Amino acid sequence: MWESQEALWDFAYRSGHLEVMRRRREWFERHVEAHMVLWWVPAGHLPTVGEALERLTELRDHGPSPRAFTFATSYTATEAARHLPLAQPEQAGVPAQAVRSPRPESADDAAAV
Repeated sequence: MWESQEALWDFAYRSGHLEVMRRRREWFERHVEAHMVLWWVPAGHLPTVGEALERLTELRDHGPSPRAFTFATSYTATEAARHLPLAQPEQAGVPAQAVRSPRPESADDAAAV
């Protein structure tokens, strides 16, 4: 996770990562559909692999949105905050309406994935 889209961009395109990615076709076949997805998460939230797969499926099925986007079609943390779902209740029996995901109120309260 990165704290800003700019920090992610710097890592992806202004570091040693870029040289490795330029050689990716030596190791991997070309992707025919989206294989990378970006989204904003509330500060302190650790996304799961399952969450990443859900967002990637959403991007593939419906195109870019504040919930699932790419570098070319990005959204701000504020735009994404309006689309964060309520958290699922814990198995301890907490009523659904009592459990809410912390929603970032500003870009300072969110992290980019």
